[in-house]
Amino acid sequence: MSFYTLDARLWGKKYKEIGKECQDYACSWFNNSYALVVVCDGAGSSQYSSKASKTIAEATKDFFCSNYDSLERNFDGIVPIPELQKSLLNKFRLVFSDLTNGNPSKLKDFHTTLIFGFADLITKRIYSGHIGDGILISFYENSYKIFSDSATGDISNQTFFVDTALGDSRLFRIKTEKIEQNNFIGFIAISDGVEEVWKYTKPLYKNNGMVINPDALQLFLYAEKLNEKDIEKDVLQDRIAKNSDDDCSLALLKISGKQCRVEYKEEIKKLEQIRGIEKNIGTEKVKEIDKNDEIEKKKLLPYFIAQIWIRIFGERKM
Repeated sequence: MSFYTLDARLWGKKYKEIGKECQDYACSWFNNSYALVVVCDGAGSSQYSSKASKTIAEATKDFFCSNYDSLERNFDGIVPIPELQKSLLNKFRLVFSDLTNGNPSKLKDFHTTLIFGFADLITKRIYSGHIGDGILISFYENSYKIFSDSATGDISNQTFFVDTALGDSRLFRIKTEKIEQNNFIGFIAISDGVEEVWKYTKPLYKNNGMVINPDALQLFLYAEKLNEKDIEKDVLQDRIAKNSDDDCSLALLKISGKQCRVEYKEEIKKLEQIRGIEKNIGTEKVKEIDKNDEIEKKKLLPYFIAQIWIRIFGERKM
């Protein structure tokens, strides 16, 4: 079985203006049995985040190229999620030790998120690995969906990074799904710069129905006719960058010769229906939903302040 893969990234306007290089990195890899896409997004506030994003992405690729076959498996030949998570975190610990010369206080200079999609065609399973924001979209013969969604903290603009997951493995979310009747076709992994344009996140539809812009489907349908320069210009620059000043990156993987049968025009109609319903409901209702969300977040604020206090000063002993 052969694959088509494509990686592309675009330097964001807000980083161009301050002379800071692109913080995103995307890569992919495949052989006859496995295929992988990876996107990492370095935190602009960290000194060496662009180096961190590239190094962690390449380390993830190296892990699946070189280490995946040697992992412990269950009776069905499947790698258990705890084993995969533990092995990847151990790989990242070695990477960060090299980056920081063994000095943990420097970890804050190497903040990056991580998202990957991995297809194991031997055991017929697909996996996602996710720390922080960005999303992974999976495509099938008759559908597509968000396979792994972004995860952020309850404090505004808070996200999670690979180095913080070393101390709290719960932040490293791995999930798996069996490929039913060989209907899996591929992945698109995207950074948060693309996510904010492609993911429809109006409050009314936060937990409901369609949340992906059909532009993602259109890209997937025509992917094999495009190259990296086409994606950078026609997708990231001409469509995404008009609505986002952040770095934008994506990595696409597709099984050659297979096609998603979902109609692009029908998905456009669905999106317009959602927008029409929201317009009829009116802005006051949307504001009310926003207000309720903020109230729920404020309820959690004392807890997070307490956690920060404990991290800085330690737990008070009575």
